[in-house]
Amino acid sequence: MAIPQRVIGDIGEFLAAKYLEEQGYFLVRYGKEMLKSDPLAHLKLNYEVCPDNGCGIDWEHDFKKWSEDDLRCLTREGAPYGKDFLFINFAVNEYIQRCWWYYNENNSLPHDGIKIRDLQKLGKIDEAERLKDENRAALNKFPGQGSHPGRYDFICFKAGQYLAVEVKVNNSRLSYWQSIRLGLIKKFGGNAYIIKIKLSKEDLSLCSKNKICNCSSLEMLPVDLDKIDSLPSDEEFLKIVRFSARHEAFQQQLTRP
Repeated sequence: MAIPQRVIGDIGEFLAAKYLEEQGYFLVRYGKEMLKSDPLAHLKLNYEVCPDNGCGIDWEHDFKKWSEDDLRCLTREGAPYGKDFLFINFAVNEYIQRCWWYYNENNSLPHDGIKIRDLQKLGKIDEAERLKDENRAALNKFPGQGSHPGRYDFICFKAGQYLAVEVKVNNSRLSYWQSIRLGLIKKFGGNAYIIKIKLSKEDLSLCSKNKICNCSSLEMLPVDLDKIDSLPSDEEFLKIVRFSARHEAFQQQLTRP
């Protein structure tokens, strides 16, 4: 029986986290926990989970959330070159989120979310689903929509230095938004890495059967800006980061599946 791709990804993340811990890094899982899939129930790691709000992290003072005022103040003079990693991480997260807000202000969905909910309340499910499908088709025009928002896997810390790390297994590649996120972190002076792991069928079989979990190879490579051709200019970045969306209006407009 084939091992699901998501489980293969979890195995890769486990091996990468194990490697990073052995190198002395403290890890925070950025954005979500690893899957609680049965084949991986025996794989345990000691890392914290960063909430999905794109928080900055200060391990001496628990979790520190930056405000929009911080963002405006620190970007007033320009793009965040050479700023603290945690602020760069926050600013890049805000850029990606506001790309979505900006897109929706200029590309309204064909059907209002309130109208769809009203149809559902009236029992007109087929009509509501048709309108939702048309909204989904419109959403797919947003760049890289299938991969938004492109969170990477780990924030790592050692000896006063932070790293952003994404794990890729076998032929897996960075998504559109992962390349934007990691590329901007690197561009502004943060440390961004990709851990590439090769897993053979034998490796996968052993890992999924509660036996010793190893990989055929593991490389930790810095993000190469020369291989990312879609990064925004500083002017484009600041235009979006400084954009204030009518967020509640957008939430009413959208009805997710």
